[in-house]
Amino acid sequence: VAGAGVDTQTYLTLQAKVGAFPLANPSSDAAYVLNLEAGAYSAHAFHVNDGGGEVLVEVYEIPNG
Repeated sequence: VAGAGVDTQTYLTLQAKVGAFPLANPSSDAAYVLNLEAGAYSAHAFHVNDGGGEVLVEVYEIPNG
């Protein structure tokens, strides 16, 4: 398990810091670590094969330090 853009240990450290629930390994879950400027954003989720399903999107602010 790793977040996009960071190594596994960094992802696990950030996950614990914000209180996010752990991702199963192996699984089809995904995590992304992004640096964004302040503003409004939208998240769009879709199935790779145009299939149906459910999605849960969680967004966390990671404090500096």
